[in-house]
Amino acid sequence: MSLFHKLISIFKVKKPISVNESPLSFSESAIQKILSHLEKRPTNIKSAFKVSIQYQAEKILCQVGFDDYKMIRKTLFDYPVPLIIAEQDELFLRGSYIDYHEEDEAYFYYPNIHLEVSDRSNSIFIFYIDRYIISKDSPIQFYAIDKENFNNSLPLLLKAIGDTDSVQSLYIEKNFISIEKSKEVDNTFFEEQMTDIILSYFEKCGYPLYITDFEITSKIPK
Repeated sequence: MSLFHKLISIFKVKKPISVNESPLSFSESAIQKILSHLEKRPTNIKSAFKVSIQYQAEKILCQVGFDDYKMIRKTLFDYPVPLIIAEQDELFLRGSYIDYHEEDEAYFYYPNIHLEVSDRSNSIFIFYIDRYIISKDSPIQFYAIDKENFNNSLPLLLKAIGDTDSVQSLYIEKNFISIEKSKEVDNTFFEEQMTDIILSYFEKCGYPLYITDFEITSKIPK
């Protein structure tokens, strides 16, 4: 199990979680290390901690470091350290945090995803996640599909779910997925299987879905 998965809280819930739209945060160790590093840089050069995202088809790469600047863009949120970050990256990284590991002498980015599971019946499970599964600007805000219509042209998240033999149908809205399992599949196995697929997707990239009358795609920020 990865360090990321160890940091994820998975609960049986009565009240579903909401989307985490809090700004990118920093651990106390990261704050102190960044400020200490900036104090050692030449006083005649303006410097800041820089965070940038490379958006790839099936994953993101979060890069951090220090950079000099002449004019820094005013960020959408307030941060405890001087920060250089593009607006789309700032919005995409909401709910995540950056830590510093002294033993590795390195900064680490954590999506900090939370997932909650509730079973509505013996065959339907509802998976809530604190991220948007459907993009806020998607023309259509829900999506349903049954087993016969899963195919390789679907976005990565749906394809990964459909590639199993466990799913009969699913319904998605905002930040939850309601999945109907095959009757012969064990409940515990099904819950663990779907949880792993959903968490792995949001660990790697977590692009929300963009749905129109004609197609469904992953919404990679532009």
